[in-house]
Amino acid sequence: MGLIGRVLRFFRSTEGNTHVSEVELELSDGERITARHASAAGDDSPPLASDRLVVIELPGVTDAVVVGYLMPLESIAEAGEKRIFARGDDGQEAMVVWLRKTGGGPGGDQPSLELGINPTDRVACADPTQSAIDRIYHALNAFASASPGVSDGGAALQAALKSAWGNGSAQPPSVASETVKVQP
Repeated sequence: MGLIGRVLRFFRSTEGNTHVSEVELELSDGERITARHASAAGDDSPPLASDRLVVIELPGVTDAVVVGYLMPLESIAEAGEKRIFARGDDGQEAMVVWLRKTGGGPGGDQPSLELGINPTDRVACADPTQSAIDRIYHALNAFASASPGVSDGGAALQAALKSAWGNGSAQPPSVASETVKVQP
């Protein structure tokens, strides 16, 4: 049978060579117990103090195991989507990663990945951004070479591009990155 409780304290310890996470909690009847914290593989998400939880007893294995938490915030992901978030000490969302079924692509009908708290937070995709910069660069060079009255063969444009890019080259700098960081 499952019981509802409230987190008092989350802590990590070791038993022999095994790392374990545990929760000191208070059941709805006021009894205080310590239970093993269970979560999905690859999920390292400790609860906040005062989060509500579901605990079950497993005689013979351990006294009790926390098997889930009652989400304190409104659930807004649609069926089939995945939305994870970090919370501040006040319990409010601090950062969000949302795998959506729509919202991407030119028509907004493709899957998308959203990072950040606000719907207007955006992260540029390096490949499309780099491609757009390259197309602009080549178009400007073609324009300078084909323009009547340009007698320097595009040297002035090359100098302007070097100055604009700020990297000492007429080629645009790369916008590629191995990591993406978004500030809330």
